Amino acid sequence: MRSGKDAPGYRVLDTAGQGGFGVVYKAYQERLDRVVALKVLTVDKVDQRTMRRFQRELQLTGRLTGHPNVVTVFDTGTTRPGKPYIAMEFFENGSLRDRVRAQGPLPLADVLRTGVKLAAALAAVHEAGVLHGDIKPQNILVSRYGEPAIADFGVARVVDSSEMSATSQAFTPLHAAPEVVSGQPHSVSSDVYSFGPTLYHLLAGQPAFHSPTDPRPESGLPAVRLFLRVSVGPVSRPGPVSEPGPGSVSGSGQPTTPVERAGRGRVVSW
Repeated sequence: MRSGKDAPGYRVLDTAGQGGFGVVYKAYQERLDRVVALKVLTVDKVDQRTMRRFQRELQLTGRLTGHPNVVTVFDTGTTRPGKPYIAMEFFENGSLRDRVRAQGPLPLADVLRTGVKLAAALAAVHEAGVLHGDIKPQNILVSRYGEPAIADFGVARVVDSSEMSATSQAFTPLHAAPEVVSGQPHSVSSDVYSFGPTLYHLLAGQPAFHSPTDPRPESGLPAVRLFLRVSVGPVSRPGPVSEPGPGSVSGSGQPTTPVERAGRGRVVSW
Protein backbone atom coordinates (compact mmCIF):
# COMPACT_ATOMS: atom_id res chain seq x y z
CA MET A 1 0.00 0.00 0.00
CA ARG A 2 3.02 2.29 -0.06
CA SER A 3 2.19 3.94 -3.41
CA GLY A 4 -1.25 4.95 -2.18
CA LYS A 5 0.20 6.40 0.99
CA ASP A 6 2.54 8.53 -1.12
CA ALA A 7 -0.34 10.52 -2.69
CA PRO A 8 -0.30 13.92 -0.95
CA GLY A 9 -3.57 14.81 0.80
CA TYR A 10 -4.98 11.27 0.87
CA ARG A 11 -5.05 8.70 3.65
CA VAL A 12 -5.41 5.10 2.51
CA LEU A 13 -8.13 3.17 4.33
CA ASP A 14 -8.05 -0.14 2.48
CA THR A 15 -7.13 -1.82 -0.82
CA ALA A 16 -10.25 -1.97 -3.00
CA GLY A 17 -8.84 -3.82 -6.02
CA GLN A 18 -5.88 -4.51 -8.26
CA GLY A 19 -5.52 -5.04 -12.00
CA GLY A 20 -3.14 -4.79 -14.90
CA PHE A 21 -3.09 -0.98 -14.85
CA GLY A 22 -2.79 -0.26 -11.17
CA VAL A 23 -4.05 -0.57 -7.62
CA VAL A 24 -7.29 1.00 -6.39
CA TYR A 25 -7.46 2.13 -2.78
CA LYS A 26 -10.37 3.24 -0.67
CA ALA A 27 -8.95 6.51 0.63
CA TYR A 28 -9.91 9.55 2.65
CA GLN A 29 -9.39 12.95 1.06
CA GLU A 30 -8.46 15.10 4.00
CA ARG A 31 -9.06 18.55 2.52
CA LEU A 32 -12.65 17.84 1.45
CA ASP A 33 -13.54 15.31 4.16
CA ARG A 34 -14.75 12.58 1.82
CA VAL A 35 -14.06 8.96 0.89
CA VAL A 36 -12.77 8.43 -2.65
CA ALA A 37 -11.38 5.70 -4.87
CA LEU A 38 -7.68 6.41 -5.36
CA LYS A 39 -6.23 4.62 -8.38
CA VAL A 40 -2.42 4.56 -8.57
CA LEU A 41 -1.16 3.47 -12.00
CA THR A 42 1.60 0.84 -12.08
CA VAL A 43 3.62 2.53 -14.79
CA ASP A 44 7.14 3.87 -14.77
CA LYS A 45 8.79 6.78 -16.57
CA VAL A 46 5.70 8.72 -17.62
CA ASP A 47 6.85 11.70 -19.71
CA GLN A 48 5.42 15.14 -18.97
CA ARG A 49 3.68 15.41 -22.35
CA THR A 50 1.76 12.19 -21.75
CA MET A 51 0.85 13.25 -18.23
CA ARG A 52 -0.40 16.67 -19.40
CA ARG A 53 -2.55 15.03 -22.08
CA PHE A 54 -3.91 12.56 -19.52
CA GLN A 55 -4.82 15.36 -17.10
CA ARG A 56 -6.36 17.43 -19.91
CA GLU A 57 -8.62 14.54 -20.94
CA LEU A 58 -9.72 14.00 -17.36
CA GLN A 59 -10.49 17.71 -17.07
CA LEU A 60 -12.72 17.39 -20.13
CA THR A 61 -14.71 14.67 -18.36
CA GLY A 62 -15.54 17.36 -15.81
CA ARG A 63 -18.09 18.58 -18.36
CA LEU A 64 -19.95 15.35 -17.65
CA THR A 65 -20.07 15.81 -13.86
CA GLY A 66 -23.49 14.71 -12.71
CA HIS A 67 -24.03 12.28 -15.59
CA PRO A 68 -25.49 9.20 -13.86
CA ASN A 69 -23.48 6.79 -16.01
CA VAL A 70 -20.05 8.42 -15.94
CA VAL A 71 -17.77 8.17 -12.91
CA THR A 72 -16.84 11.64 -11.65
CA VAL A 73 -13.11 12.33 -11.43
CA PHE A 74 -12.20 14.62 -8.53
CA ASP A 75 -8.45 14.99 -8.86
CA THR A 76 -5.32 13.76 -10.65
CA GLY A 77 -1.65 14.02 -9.90
CA THR A 78 1.48 12.02 -9.22
CA THR A 79 2.65 10.28 -6.08
CA ARG A 80 5.97 11.25 -4.49
CA PRO A 81 7.73 8.43 -6.43
CA GLY A 82 6.22 9.80 -9.66
CA LYS A 83 3.37 7.38 -10.40
CA PRO A 84 0.14 8.92 -11.78
CA TYR A 85 -2.99 8.70 -9.64
CA ILE A 86 -6.68 9.42 -10.11
CA ALA A 87 -9.09 10.28 -7.31
CA MET A 88 -12.71 9.53 -8.22
CA GLU A 89 -16.07 8.52 -6.82
CA PHE A 90 -15.94 5.41 -4.66
CA PHE A 91 -18.27 2.64 -5.88
CA GLU A 92 -18.63 0.04 -3.16
CA ASN A 93 -20.47 -2.45 -5.40
CA GLY A 94 -17.50 -3.08 -7.70
CA SER A 95 -17.72 -3.54 -11.45
CA LEU A 96 -19.87 -5.43 -13.94
CA ARG A 97 -17.07 -7.98 -14.25
CA ASP A 98 -17.36 -8.59 -10.51
CA ARG A 99 -21.10 -9.12 -10.94
CA VAL A 100 -20.59 -11.57 -13.82
CA ARG A 101 -18.00 -13.51 -11.82
CA ALA A 102 -20.38 -13.75 -8.87
CA GLN A 103 -23.65 -14.41 -10.74
CA GLY A 104 -22.64 -15.74 -14.16
CA PRO A 105 -24.16 -14.44 -17.44
CA LEU A 106 -26.61 -11.60 -16.91
CA PRO A 107 -30.24 -11.74 -18.06
CA LEU A 108 -30.88 -10.29 -21.51
CA ALA A 109 -33.25 -7.65 -20.12
CA ASP A 110 -30.55 -6.43 -17.72
CA VAL A 111 -27.97 -6.26 -20.51
CA LEU A 112 -30.37 -4.31 -22.72
CA ARG A 113 -31.08 -1.76 -19.98
CA THR A 114 -27.39 -1.46 -19.18
CA GLY A 115 -26.44 -1.20 -22.84
CA VAL A 116 -28.85 1.67 -23.54
CA LYS A 117 -27.46 3.67 -20.60
CA LEU A 118 -23.83 2.99 -21.47
CA ALA A 119 -24.41 3.82 -25.15
CA ALA A 120 -25.78 7.23 -24.17
CA ALA A 121 -22.89 7.78 -21.74
CA LEU A 122 -20.25 6.84 -24.31
CA ALA A 123 -21.86 9.14 -26.89
CA ALA A 124 -21.77 11.99 -24.34
CA VAL A 125 -18.11 11.25 -23.63
CA HIS A 126 -17.22 11.44 -27.33
CA GLU A 127 -19.21 14.65 -27.74
CA ALA A 128 -17.09 16.13 -24.94
CA GLY A 129 -14.00 15.37 -27.02
CA VAL A 130 -12.75 12.49 -24.87
CA LEU A 131 -11.67 8.99 -25.90
CA HIS A 132 -11.91 6.19 -23.37
CA GLY A 133 -9.52 3.64 -24.87
CA ASP A 134 -10.42 0.63 -22.73
CA ILE A 135 -14.15 -0.13 -22.64
CA LYS A 136 -14.68 -3.46 -20.85
CA PRO A 137 -16.80 -4.82 -17.98
CA GLN A 138 -14.16 -4.15 -15.31
CA ASN A 139 -14.21 -0.45 -16.26
CA ILE A 140 -17.97 -0.18 -15.74
CA LEU A 141 -18.70 0.33 -12.07
CA VAL A 142 -22.02 -0.23 -10.29
CA SER A 143 -23.45 2.46 -8.01
CA ARG A 144 -25.27 1.85 -4.75
CA TYR A 145 -28.49 2.26 -6.75
CA GLY A 146 -27.47 -0.37 -9.30
CA GLU A 147 -26.62 2.14 -12.04
CA PRO A 148 -23.67 1.39 -14.38
CA ALA A 149 -21.02 4.09 -14.75
CA ILE A 150 -18.00 4.24 -17.08
CA ALA A 151 -14.63 4.71 -15.35
CA ASP A 152 -10.89 4.86 -16.17
CA PHE A 153 -10.79 7.49 -18.92
CA GLY A 154 -7.45 7.84 -20.67
CA VAL A 155 -5.66 5.22 -18.58
CA ALA A 156 -4.95 2.97 -21.57
CA ARG A 157 -3.04 5.69 -23.40
CA VAL A 158 -0.89 6.48 -20.38
CA VAL A 159 0.08 2.81 -20.24
CA ASP A 160 0.67 2.74 -24.02
CA SER A 161 3.11 5.64 -23.65
CA SER A 162 4.87 4.35 -20.55
CA GLU A 163 6.77 1.40 -19.21
CA MET A 164 4.77 -1.07 -17.17
CA SER A 165 6.13 -1.75 -13.72
CA ALA A 166 7.90 -5.08 -13.39
CA THR A 167 5.35 -6.04 -10.74
CA SER A 168 2.27 -5.24 -12.82
CA GLN A 169 0.11 -7.88 -14.46
CA ALA A 170 0.11 -8.38 -18.23
CA PHE A 171 -2.61 -6.44 -20.02
CA THR A 172 -4.64 -8.46 -22.51
CA PRO A 173 -7.12 -6.36 -24.53
CA LEU A 174 -9.74 -9.06 -25.06
CA HIS A 175 -12.35 -6.38 -25.71
CA ALA A 176 -10.14 -4.23 -27.94
CA ALA A 177 -10.66 -3.46 -31.62
CA PRO A 178 -8.39 -5.36 -34.07
CA GLU A 179 -6.51 -2.20 -35.04
CA VAL A 180 -5.67 -1.51 -31.38
CA VAL A 181 -4.46 -5.07 -30.87
CA SER A 182 -2.20 -4.64 -33.91
CA GLY A 183 -0.67 -1.47 -32.47
CA GLN A 184 -2.77 1.34 -33.94
CA PRO A 185 -3.91 4.25 -31.73
CA HIS A 186 -7.25 4.35 -29.93
CA SER A 187 -10.10 6.21 -31.61
CA VAL A 188 -13.83 6.84 -31.38
CA SER A 189 -14.24 3.86 -33.71
CA SER A 190 -12.23 1.57 -31.43
CA ASP A 191 -14.33 2.68 -28.44
CA VAL A 192 -17.46 1.80 -30.41
CA TYR A 193 -16.03 -1.61 -31.28
CA SER A 194 -15.17 -2.39 -27.65
CA PHE A 195 -18.72 -1.63 -26.61
CA GLY A 196 -19.99 -4.70 -28.53
CA PRO A 197 -17.66 -7.31 -26.95
CA THR A 198 -18.42 -5.74 -23.57
CA LEU A 199 -22.13 -6.50 -23.95
CA TYR A 200 -21.27 -9.97 -25.26
CA HIS A 201 -19.20 -10.60 -22.12
CA LEU A 202 -22.19 -9.71 -19.94
CA LEU A 203 -24.45 -12.09 -21.90
CA ALA A 204 -22.00 -14.98 -22.18
CA GLY A 205 -20.21 -14.67 -18.85
CA GLN A 206 -16.82 -14.52 -20.59
CA PRO A 207 -15.08 -12.46 -23.31
CA ALA A 208 -16.07 -13.12 -26.92
CA PHE A 209 -12.58 -14.20 -27.95
CA HIS A 210 -11.71 -16.22 -24.86
CA SER A 211 -10.68 -19.82 -25.54
CA PRO A 212 -11.29 -22.70 -23.11
CA THR A 213 -7.58 -23.49 -23.44
CA ASP A 214 -6.60 -20.11 -21.95
CA PRO A 215 -5.52 -20.29 -18.29
CA ARG A 216 -8.24 -17.78 -17.36
CA PRO A 217 -10.38 -15.27 -19.29
CA GLU A 218 -8.20 -12.23 -18.49
CA SER A 219 -4.81 -13.93 -18.64
CA GLY A 220 -1.81 -12.80 -20.65
CA LEU A 221 -2.59 -14.07 -24.14
CA PRO A 222 0.05 -13.41 -26.82
CA ALA A 223 -1.00 -10.47 -29.00
CA VAL A 224 -0.54 -12.39 -32.28
CA ARG A 225 -2.93 -15.15 -31.23
CA LEU A 226 -5.45 -12.62 -29.97
CA PHE A 227 -5.24 -10.58 -33.18
CA LEU A 228 -5.98 -13.68 -35.27
CA ARG A 229 -9.00 -14.49 -33.11
CA VAL A 230 -10.37 -10.95 -33.31
CA SER A 231 -9.66 -10.61 -37.05
CA VAL A 232 -10.90 -13.88 -38.46
CA GLY A 233 -12.29 -16.07 -35.70
CA PRO A 234 -16.07 -16.60 -35.52
CA VAL A 235 -17.95 -15.65 -32.36
CA SER A 236 -20.44 -18.11 -30.93
CA ARG A 237 -23.86 -17.14 -29.62
CA PRO A 238 -23.66 -16.53 -25.86
CA GLY A 239 -26.02 -19.21 -24.59
CA PRO A 240 -29.79 -19.61 -24.94
CA VAL A 241 -31.49 -16.22 -24.77
CA SER A 242 -34.80 -14.91 -26.02
CA GLU A 243 -35.22 -12.56 -28.97
CA PRO A 244 -33.76 -10.21 -30.00
CA GLY A 245 -30.72 -12.33 -30.73
CA PRO A 246 -27.51 -11.48 -28.89
CA GLY A 247 -25.71 -10.74 -32.13
CA SER A 248 -27.95 -7.72 -32.62
CA VAL A 249 -27.34 -6.64 -29.04
CA SER A 250 -23.64 -7.26 -28.60
CA GLY A 251 -22.42 -6.35 -32.04
CA SER A 252 -20.30 -9.51 -32.06
CA GLY A 253 -20.45 -9.49 -35.85
CA GLN A 254 -18.97 -6.02 -36.12
CA PRO A 255 -16.69 -5.08 -39.03
CA THR A 256 -13.05 -5.55 -38.11
CA THR A 257 -11.72 -2.34 -39.73
CA PRO A 258 -12.53 1.28 -38.76
CA VAL A 259 -13.47 2.14 -42.36
CA GLU A 260 -16.06 -0.64 -42.52
CA ARG A 261 -17.29 0.38 -39.08
CA ALA A 262 -17.94 3.98 -40.17
CA GLY A 263 -21.56 4.93 -40.62
CA ARG A 264 -22.92 2.47 -38.09
CA GLY A 265 -23.58 5.21 -35.55
CA ARG A 266 -21.40 6.57 -32.80
CA VAL A 267 -22.09 3.69 -30.46
CA VAL A 268 -24.60 1.09 -31.59
CA SER A 269 -27.83 0.73 -33.56
CA TRP A 270 -30.79 -0.35 -31.50
